[in-house]
Amino acid sequence: MIAAAFLLAALTLPEVSAGAPVDRGEFLYARPLGIIPAGIVSLTLDAHALLRSHALQDVRIVDAKSNQVPYLAVPLSAPTIVSLAIPPVIREGKQSVYRLTLPYKSLPEGTELELTTSASVFERDVVLRRPLDESRGREAEVIDRMSWRSSPALRTNLTSGRAIEVVVDEGDNAPLPIVSAKLRLPSFALRFVSSGTSLTLLYGNSSIATPRYDLALISSQLVGQPARSIALTGEPSAEPPAKHRESRLFGIAIGVAAAVLLIVLGRLVSAQRS
Repeated sequence: MIAAAFLLAALTLPEVSAGAPVDRGEFLYARPLGIIPAGIVSLTLDAHALLRSHALQDVRIVDAKSNQVPYLAVPLSAPTIVSLAIPPVIREGKQSVYRLTLPYKSLPEGTELELTTSASVFERDVVLRRPLDESRGREAEVIDRMSWRSSPALRTNLTSGRAIEVVVDEGDNAPLPIVSAKLRLPSFALRFVSSGTSLTLLYGNSSIATPRYDLALISSQLVGQPARSIALTGEPSAEPPAKHRESRLFGIAIGVAAAVLLIVLGRLVSAQRS
């Protein structure tokens, strides 16, 4: 009965043609979705897709023939949570410094860093900064200054940086116990109409723009219909697609050929001198 409701909802929508084909080899990540029953589907993106796509502009759903399946990106109310490891504290006088390692250099707009403590009565000044990078001649850069007072959680916006330092001014108090650190990513679901065939989610291609589908013309109708909710499972390997592997191997071959040529030339010069 539920499956029939999803299919019936899809049949009440005006027909929208399939999208243009894409070259799968141009995308770093391909995640099979399997055969999804026909009807309206809502696919919730996970942290990997949110962090490694380019603001969702390169996200594509394709069928077995690599034809695009038009979709709508729908924001969700609940954030996607990414837990961060809390490093050992570094004491600098009366300050406690925590250097957090982030999973990706660029973060989606609207991402928040959340710190929590087990303390209940306290007041601390907190500075969020990008650390000193002597190899690049970059000084430490302050991102935000906050006051944290008797609240279990502290949140601040964060947009970029593989390493972030949290500096807590303890004053004459014992160090504030930090019990968790996490990223709160803005969540999205892709809403589309499945024809009942095998589908794949693609992303990781900085050279393409945000898709423009005719499906957007009936967005209010599509969003208002019941949908089958599915979620991504597992994470893809970091192995690049065939086109990228071939390019990398070609570059290695050129480098090896150049090295061999230099050796041969060196020997010829040596032979002439002798």
